[in-house]
Amino acid sequence: MKRLHRCLLFVLFSGIAGSCITKLEEVPDTNVRSVVLNNVLYTNTLTNNYTIKSAAVVGDSLVVEITSSGCSGSSWVFKAFDSEVIAESYPIQRYVRISLENKELCLAVITKKVSFDLKPIRTTGYQNIVINLDKWAVQLLYSY
Repeated sequence: MKRLHRCLLFVLFSGIAGSCITKLEEVPDTNVRSVVLNNVLYTNTLTNNYTIKSAAVVGDSLVVEITSSGCSGSSWVFKAFDSEVIAESYPIQRYVRISLENKELCLAVITKKVSFDLKPIRTTGYQNIVINLDKWAVQLLYSY
């Protein structure tokens, strides 16, 4: 009887571990997300559950590769918030923070590429904005 319990535990553990400790291939990001201008949400956004692997401005999009732990990343919800603060420099500067809602409890390290529409942060009278992305050391130039 003890041996049967050990076998069942081994099979159960193997199934759980095998389903969570695999790195899945990247699935293309097809969701359209916009940067939301909201200082309260920007301020209250926690950023301690992910790492930014790369970030770039491509056309009117902020494209970011984000790494976090999880099972597949398929249930992750990404949002981007602008602080609504404009630093009066040349070019002007804006501050953006990304939130990741991640309820996956697996140990795999998943990297996903996500994009955000930057058109909402355009500022009348300017054609260039420097984006200070929280958790990313390099400033990003958005020209439109």
